[in-house]
Amino acid sequence: MKRTANLLGFLIVVAIFLFVLYTQYVEHYQPCPLCLLQRAFLLLLGVGFLAAALVRGGRWTSRFWALILFVFAALGLTVALRQIWLQYFAPPQLASCGAHLDWMLRHLPFTETLELVFRGSGNCAAINWTFEGLSMPVWSAIAFVLLGAWGAWVNLRAARR
Repeated sequence: MKRTANLLGFLIVVAIFLFVLYTQYVEHYQPCPLCLLQRAFLLLLGVGFLAAALVRGGRWTSRFWALILFVFAALGLTVALRQIWLQYFAPPQLASCGAHLDWMLRHLPFTETLELVFRGSGNCAAINWTFEGLSMPVWSAIAFVLLGAWGAWVNLRAARR
């Protein structure tokens, strides 16, 4: 059960990531720095699900994977919530554009890069895509909540057995 459930989580992450790549390369929606951070946490979540499915272990191993999956999902949710705030509640004087993440990582200290990314820009505040009236960061937040809860529940349940 635990292996199958973690593989299902991994496959869901792969499907979400393929959709995100589709929106970027086929629909031509360019990701902002906060979107890229959400992708990074989604990838970490996927790797966590895959590792939890492949690694054998007992109770402590299952608890470890439950914690790891919960933490990756919580970090991704934090980034998504910041972008949601920028999209719906940010002050109108938010800068219209910002430097690209790759430029910031090459030219600025890491802490300054993180500060600038979380401060946000008009790129992160723009709503270019919606489904059922919800923007992509809202759907991202929903996915992080559901996947984090799924990963924690599946692995904690296995730890009790």
